[in-house]
Amino acid sequence: FRSGRREALFRQGWNEGRIRVRTTLGTLPLIGDLAPTDSLARMGQGHLLTEFGLNRLMEILQERLLREWLGGELGVRFLGVHNCLELWCYVLEFNFTRSSDHLSAPVRVITYWDIAARLPIKYEEYDRLDRLQERHEFHSLRVNTSFEDTDFDTANPGYGFLLFPQAPWLDRFLTG
Repeated sequence: FRSGRREALFRQGWNEGRIRVRTTLGTLPLIGDLAPTDSLARMGQGHLLTEFGLNRLMEILQERLLREWLGGELGVRFLGVHNCLELWCYVLEFNFTRSSDHLSAPVRVITYWDIAARLPIKYEEYDRLDRLQERHEFHSLRVNTSFEDTDFDTANPGYGFLLFPQAPWLDRFLTG
């Protein structure tokens, strides 16, 4: 997960269930482990990082679509084919007409589906005042990929989670 100047690394069953986070305070790099429910781990995110991802996002959308469809409250529009994230995509808009007391409850969702890969690559959620509530983009998706333990090792230089790349042992000492 990467958001602005924050990055997080999480793998179920790894690191005692904690999230390894890298961020900056001004120009000072900070790396540490946080509980998934910690407010610092959630900053600006509607979902817990441990419950977030392409699969979970589609499960949430599927549940909402089914509930609204069964209630006769679902509107669906095909918005055409658009170039999104340099990929040709089908764009679908879902409108939820069911009333809600909360102004921030989503009433419209737009999804962008990569035509070639048949995968969603962008998701936008709007409230009843047509304000963007959430946006998720998925770049360079790869599916059915095998991972090794080294792929989740914070000392892996490819992640950039090391404060001292020449002395990974010092990072482990300082960050756990």
